[in-house]
Amino acid sequence: MFLTSILNRAVMTVDHVCSRLQVRMGERRGGLVTLFFHGVFLDEKEITLDLAYPQQRTTLDDMLRIIEYYQAAGYRFISPGDLLREPDPAGRYALLTFDDGYFNNQRMLPLLEKFDVPALFFVPGEMVLTGKAYWWDVLWRSRRGQGASVDTVMAETWNRVGARADKIESEVMTLAGVNELHAVSDTDRLFTAEELAKFAAHPLVSIGNHGCSHECLTAYSSAEAQAILARAQQQLTSITGKVPLAIAYPYGFLSPSVVAACRTVGLKLGFTTEAWKHYFPTKSAADDLFKIGRCTIWSDRPLEPQCELTRADLQWHAKYRSFIERRKRGG
Repeated sequence: MFLTSILNRAVMTVDHVCSRLQVRMGERRGGLVTLFFHGVFLDEKEITLDLAYPQQRTTLDDMLRIIEYYQAAGYRFISPGDLLREPDPAGRYALLTFDDGYFNNQRMLPLLEKFDVPALFFVPGEMVLTGKAYWWDVLWRSRRGQGASVDTVMAETWNRVGARADKIESEVMTLAGVNELHAVSDTDRLFTAEELAKFAAHPLVSIGNHGCSHECLTAYSSAEAQAILARAQQQLTSITGKVPLAIAYPYGFLSPSVVAACRTVGLKLGFTTEAWKHYFPTKSAADDLFKIGRCTIWSDRPLEPQCELTRADLQWHAKYRSFIERRKRGG
């Protein structure tokens, strides 16, 4: 573990130095940086209430700075439809994405309107219809309330990733001493169906598939995964009146059979959690458009250097992390 940590820091350091130089010398045209967020907190005070797993600790002020950074760097924010239409390869592009369907994502609308920026929100259809909360938020509140450290709860969370949804939820309810997974505030709850329909009607908002209950699709058979995706497509179409074009693979787990299932149910785009740029023109729509990388920006670290690193065409650290994660997943 110690040697792995040293190697990780070394790769990151070298990548930062070389990537900063490369961006300043000349950034490749036709690149798409897709950015990956979850909840949007009002401020640090809301985060410290421990009502929800903090994820990247993203606040509204952070989002303002991030949007301003990319626009100042000459990036144009695009929509999923723009991506499918293949933008001019002479340009530079960014795409905002938000996973999980948190109601607090509606806080983004004034910023999207102010800067005329579209965004893609991935939502689990069944959880919106039932009002169920995420297991990781319930686990976070429960264990933090019991005095467990941040590192301990994060480890307990990530150790469960990759299993079937019903198994994880059953374990967490037992651990938390509850009979159901329910939200306690506007911080941790998802959109209701009525709220999502209104939100989705906004011209700058696109809604994507995120499973029915945020299922790790690789934990299911091919037939089961396809059924989950088809049901989610139907649920989201029924709620919003629009057929989702894109999926964000829950937890970032995908496989050839999962990608095939996505195509079968009519999806056109697939987004991973691996941090790499997409380049236009797309080489192979059959593969590249279902494996679009996304970059994570962490709000407990300086924002602008992270944004700059996402623009680099080297992406050594991202490739290294992708290799490590695939080893962990046995892929």
